[in-house]
Amino acid sequence: MPLTRRLARKQRQTYQNPRPTVWFVLRCTITRLLELQVWDVAATMTFFLLLSVLPALIVLVSVVSLLGLADETIGTVAELIHELIPTLDTEVITTTLMAFSETSGSVLTIVISILGSMFSAGRVIAAFHRAMNTLYGTREGRNFFMMRAVVFVETIVLMVSSLALVGLIIIGGDFSRRIGGMLNLSEESVNAWNTIKWPIILLVLILLITAAYYRGPNVNLPRYRFITAGGAFTVLTLFAGLVLTGWLLENFSIFDGVLDTFYGTIYVILFLWVGAIVMIAGAAWDAEYLRAKQLAEGLPAWDRLQLSPEHTRQLEVLDYRSRFTDYVGHVVVYSVHTEEPITTLKTAQLAENKSIFAINRPRRSSSTGKPYRSVFVPEDFGDNIYEGQRVHPETGARLVYPPQRPTRSNINERRQQLQEDSSGFEERTGD
Repeated sequence: MPLTRRLARKQRQTYQNPRPTVWFVLRCTITRLLELQVWDVAATMTFFLLLSVLPALIVLVSVVSLLGLADETIGTVAELIHELIPTLDTEVITTTLMAFSETSGSVLTIVISILGSMFSAGRVIAAFHRAMNTLYGTREGRNFFMMRAVVFVETIVLMVSSLALVGLIIIGGDFSRRIGGMLNLSEESVNAWNTIKWPIILLVLILLITAAYYRGPNVNLPRYRFITAGGAFTVLTLFAGLVLTGWLLENFSIFDGVLDTFYGTIYVILFLWVGAIVMIAGAAWDAEYLRAKQLAEGLPAWDRLQLSPEHTRQLEVLDYRSRFTDYVGHVVVYSVHTEEPITTLKTAQLAENKSIFAINRPRRSSSTGKPYRSVFVPEDFGDNIYEGQRVHPETGARLVYPPQRPTRSNINERRQQLQEDSSGFEERTGD
């Protein structure tokens, strides 16, 4: 069935002022996450995050051991970890941390642990930067040393913020009552703090993640927002996951048995991996929501977000190398087809065909045909355009037939067309 007839059978609607919807943003978000292969990026972040946790624990236990507060602090931290992750047994956590306190404590151990933890945490931040740049359709514009310096500063901020959040969490329960007794605070004040502690922690986390979304990509965003939908979604989803896990373990013994088969460590790894996916998904939602707003403003953001880059030095270098590589390719292909001598720049990337460094034409064709063209162009539909070819002169927006959903029939048609193009390509280039 011809394409025009298949499209004519679909339901049509006349929009006086069409605008993108929330479903458009959701679909674009899912597409971007699939293109990014978010599960691999999240696995990288989880791996380096786990590498940074062990040295951080050694530093924590070493410091409190030097101060003579190991027993009380380790017990409080073990209860905190068990409260957040119910699958981890308090006694196992306490035994593990006490083993660290017995084998560590020297200044050299603390220094090495700090450096190891910062190095691994820096790899997490670098992976997050790469993911954010991909979501916003750009690349890192700073050189290697400048980027390492930025990651180093952000790592320090991340570690200090993490310690501050851990401190806020620890100051609760019996520990907060002991501090309240030392400061002569009333019981009502201590209970009030224990009540409002978690909303404050969640708000601080949302602010931190929103700031990471703002500083992550190499683009100038329109304006800074203290709270975004993506940041709030990330924090609330992860907190709800922790609460739901604790509720299931407390009320349904069957889940306790299931989670025990994975053991607490496996649960932590899976939770961190899912948490990284949710965090990147929140950033993708913010980016696609911004795309929808730019489209509603009349900006040509269907292909790329209309955002200026923040740093361009490295982008200029990469752009030059890419354009020069394309130029070399054009020179070689032109010479192959015309068999004419070409005068061009002298470069190590070009050589005569008799040179030992030259890569000559193979005996058999090295191509299997044209690649799949995923970018939509109006020429795919010929002259079948609404009321002729309606093109906006400034933005290049075209009114054409929408792309067709893949089915078995049109996939076979596309495969047949690719085979015909490939056979014609081989006839033109020779065997």
